[in-house]
Amino acid sequence: MTGFIVISFIGLSILVAVLSSQFASEQEESPHSNNDYYWGGLKLSWPIIMISLLVNHTTIQQLVMYNQQSFDLGYQSIVFMELITVVAMIVSALFILPKLIEANAKTIPEFIGARYDKSTQHISAFLLVSAYIFVLLPLSLLMGSWALQGIFEPRLSSEYIVIGLGLSGGWYAFGGLRRLVISDGIYGSAFLIMTLLIPMLALFALGDGSLLVGLQLSLGIQSESFSGLTTNQWMLDTGFIPWDALLTGMFVLQLFLWSGEQVTLQRLMSSNGLATSQKAMLIGALSKIILSFLICLPAFFAIQMLGELSVTLYPEQLQQAVQNLSGHQNLVSIEARDLAEQIIQSGATRISLETAEALKPLGVSFGDQVYAALIRRLFPDWSIGMIAAVLFGLVISTFKSIVHSTVTLILGELTDLNESSHNHLNTDQVTQVRLNASYIQKSKAVVLGKVLVALLTGFAIFLARYLGHSPSLLPYLQKVNGLWSVPLGIIFLVGLFNQKAPASFAKLAILISCGLYSFLSFYPIVYFIELHWLQIYMVSFALGVSCLLLGAYFKPKTR
Repeated sequence: MTGFIVISFIGLSILVAVLSSQFASEQEESPHSNNDYYWGGLKLSWPIIMISLLVNHTTIQQLVMYNQQSFDLGYQSIVFMELITVVAMIVSALFILPKLIEANAKTIPEFIGARYDKSTQHISAFLLVSAYIFVLLPLSLLMGSWALQGIFEPRLSSEYIVIGLGLSGGWYAFGGLRRLVISDGIYGSAFLIMTLLIPMLALFALGDGSLLVGLQLSLGIQSESFSGLTTNQWMLDTGFIPWDALLTGMFVLQLFLWSGEQVTLQRLMSSNGLATSQKAMLIGALSKIILSFLICLPAFFAIQMLGELSVTLYPEQLQQAVQNLSGHQNLVSIEARDLAEQIIQSGATRISLETAEALKPLGVSFGDQVYAALIRRLFPDWSIGMIAAVLFGLVISTFKSIVHSTVTLILGELTDLNESSHNHLNTDQVTQVRLNASYIQKSKAVVLGKVLVALLTGFAIFLARYLGHSPSLLPYLQKVNGLWSVPLGIIFLVGLFNQKAPASFAKLAILISCGLYSFLSFYPIVYFIELHWLQIYMVSFALGVSCLLLGAYFKPKTR
């Protein structure tokens, strides 16, 4: 059966690659055109933009984390986070997109350069490209490989998975934006089918083959589990994210990610007009509510199928938890300790999720295995290879999009990629002659882009493998993310709605926000106040915005 799993995995992956390449080549006007390679010919439809955006904002780590959090802490924090994200998407579609379309800026630095000055543009490009190359690209490969290992437990080193992810993602990025979004559409559709199958199969399992009986049992069990919750618990208990961080830092971050992040912007600016991009965002917002609910359903059913699910046991961690149990022990923790000692003595490597829940008083949690456990329980062995291919594609989608956007940013600073934003409007002979004369020069940007794709892919694989041997560096790299998103979010969002903020204060805002974020993240001095990273994000953002608004008031920019 293992051989069939491998064959089905490779077969489905190759099928998606062939279909993506074929469909993309049929729709390309010219493989050497900047418009085709970087902007999808400026003809992407709203469904393909919407699916591509949702796929790129849904990671395999998110599947694991959302189900872990829903299983361990409840659904409340997920509900509020997704509602905030949806509001950010709607605000972006209605108020930010029109301004970006009007500015006709195809990259974030290009917009910032037009709004402030060239030096601010180069600074923002440096921040973005550095973050993509040294943080986001290797992290997407490494975290994706670990998540795949945790779900499918292959007898394969994470280094080989990283190489496979990197080469596959690089191949898609090599073919241009149209190949990217078409593959996103195929993988997104397959992922949606898989996500819909999970609750259906779970209901059949609960009802011993009867969908109706399973639904009745499921609703009965869930209503009992919710009956003890008060209104205050539903409204105030958001898990490990503070309320003020959700309403401030989370909203600002999502607003930037859904309007000012290059991967998102590149898709929105590749449509045939504002109405298409807005439709993709608004319908995408509605779809995200439904998709987020579906993503968390495995935790919903895992709670009802505890005895039927199995998780991997790590004896060393369990032994350490037993040793750490000291102080005021109650009857529950003593029972959990005795159970843990019995399991250790038995030499078991897998236990039921029900048994795992009984070990919670020891401080151990198996919530991160909920998604994998349910997949193993519900899906037949012959389908595991195809499921692995779909989730493999989910990781690839994130990586290939970042690679392509990084190349676009680099070449956007070195040359003029915006060759024909309105070529379809310029049909006179003079314009056509000029376009033909510059064709050879323009096509060099496509060739150079493909070279950069290959170089970035190789470097990302190397860096991800290095980080895999130095896991202590990962928390620092994740914190570094704020060093680019905070200052860029400040100058981008303020620049959209305030035309008087001067370039000098934009540079000062970048310096202040980066400095404060670094200080609070890496050198905290107020130990009696434990700040969440979203709180640090918001404090730094607020200070930078204040700086820019003061500049607009005391030293307004004049055109």
